[in-house]
Amino acid sequence: MRPPFEFREHNSLTLADIGVGMSVCLAAICRDNEEVGSESRIVALADRRVSHGEYSNEDASVKGIWLPHDWFALYAGNDVSPAIPITEMVSQQMEDAANTLENWALVFESAYQSAVSNLATSKVLGRWNLDMQTFLDKGREKFGEDVFDSMCAQIERIKLEITFLVIGFDEHKHPHIFTVSNPGVAEVRDEPGYWAIGNGDYSAVSMLCFFRQNVMQNLLHTIYHCFIGKFMAESATDVGKSTWGWILRPGEYDFIPLCLGTHLRGIWQTQFQRNVPTEAHDVIFAAFDEIKKLIAEADAMREPKRLKKKATRKKQRRSSSR
Repeated sequence: MRPPFEFREHNSLTLADIGVGMSVCLAAICRDNEEVGSESRIVALADRRVSHGEYSNEDASVKGIWLPHDWFALYAGNDVSPAIPITEMVSQQMEDAANTLENWALVFESAYQSAVSNLATSKVLGRWNLDMQTFLDKGREKFGEDVFDSMCAQIERIKLEITFLVIGFDEHKHPHIFTVSNPGVAEVRDEPGYWAIGNGDYSAVSMLCFFRQNVMQNLLHTIYHCFIGKFMAESATDVGKSTWGWILRPGEYDFIPLCLGTHLRGIWQTQFQRNVPTEAHDVIFAAFDEIKKLIAEADAMREPKRLKKKATRKKQRRSSSR
């Protein structure tokens, strides 16, 4: 039996419609220096662009929120409007809680899942003033089998289009990175010790892999690796060139100067992005010369066989004409 009515999405404009949330964020754990026993650091970068349909603002957004115990949550997605409600809920619960990775991951999962449930409740159940538990307990009896199943299908399609990249130090000063994404799943990224979210995340992570970034890498190299990953991610849609940067250490943090990204971009473009090294030219030319030589030798070996076949065909034509 077909349901007597069906639910339709409202047509009001949302942040997802104008692309406000498009972004790239990345973070990497490292050491202050290469000395034994040096303190851990976390380097984090995020672009600053906000896009509004056909227009964009290169310097409009921070895309990060500070949390209790000096943890930091970066975020990216097609609709970032839930970022503040979710992080506020997390902050309230973690203010007096033990500063452990387990607590942070569980609280973030719970807050994210609550936001998904609240959104589904508002969109699907709001017109009947029902909460989710009441719907699950009495909805089948109230609406009937077919309508109840239709509403459940609607609820299952509700999702948040935002991902968090959360970084910080626990009570033992150990650095951590984890992500939280729909439908509210936290994934720890302490191994490999770096990660990226948003548009261009694959490009950013691939460059960190290329540089063999790891938790024992020194701070200066890690800053460079992260910026190159950010530059590579800019080929993705709606990722801006302007960059916010932070360096976290236990109980403290520093901003990375905005001008540093500009200077590193110039070095990268001049030395690596646009110019092919002379040594590479020589290797390529030598390779082509070797290929030409091999082709010539192969042709020389085939030539006697080709002439023999040609003579045979000519002899056969003469015989047939007689």
